[in-house]
Amino acid sequence: MKGNQQQLGLDLLLLEGRADGPIHVQIPDTKYDLYLLHRTSLEEYRNHQKMNLSGIYFILGDLEAEEDNLYIGQAAVRQNNGGCIKRVLEHIGNRKHLFCERVVLLVAPPEDFGATELCLLEDTFITLAREAGRSRLSNKTGAYAGKVREHLKNRMGVIVSNTRLMLATMGIMILEPPIPSSEQIDITLGQGDDAKVDSHGPARKVSREFYSHKRPSQRATLVRSGDEWVLKKGSYIGRATGNRAVKLRNHYSNMFSDNTTSVDIAFKSPNLAGVFVAGNNTNARVFWKDADGRTLGEYQENGEI
Repeated sequence: MKGNQQQLGLDLLLLEGRADGPIHVQIPDTKYDLYLLHRTSLEEYRNHQKMNLSGIYFILGDLEAEEDNLYIGQAAVRQNNGGCIKRVLEHIGNRKHLFCERVVLLVAPPEDFGATELCLLEDTFITLAREAGRSRLSNKTGAYAGKVREHLKNRMGVIVSNTRLMLATMGIMILEPPIPSSEQIDITLGQGDDAKVDSHGPARKVSREFYSHKRPSQRATLVRSGDEWVLKKGSYIGRATGNRAVKLRNHYSNMFSDNTTSVDIAFKSPNLAGVFVAGNNTNARVFWKDADGRTLGEYQENGEI
């Protein structure tokens, strides 16, 4: 462990003893719980006591799909004791959000997640997801909570930051920008300056930069961010000639204009990033080089990245 980095603890429980089954996550000494379930498990947990508390739900589809794949909503406890999970089941029963593959529930007792808290959390998560650009939101707007007292904004900021950490730990990066910011981020809600929520994303290690070309005007810039490889905004991309490159360009068509990327783009591997940039198949190990000409392959061989 380097320096004085803060250690954080998460309690994770496999509800059915399987890694691919429902998961319960909690940060010790907090009053809220997070659950991850596959769509096929929802009915079985319909009457689960905690899953029927008040909360925020994330309905997730295939995040690689070129159609709506995320919906974020809120649910209060109703007179029939129906809460978060039953609200999700109602959506599906009414044939809404049929892209659903997985569901995340963030729940807490009604005294902790009241109407104001739910509206503020919902709007914050929608704002984060939209700015992260990793999904295709079916939400149009959130449920802005109006004027919010300072102490409540501070408490919600901690909950939002912790939720981002729990989601990212499970590999769900829908609220995270491709390259993390070291600064505190203010999420502005509504029209006024009285509703800003301070939110920290989970810490991720970012590598040095690698380039596709020596000339700045003709090169793309790549960094490793956590487990992803991110092509930085402003990267130059060549003409696509290979089938694989054409498919990638079509998938990310709203993320570049002419020959330049307009946002940071996250890829699962440096090879995919290389194909996207070069426009045909490449060998990422020699295609990407640092400012001194050292190849990515050299870094990998020496265990430096």
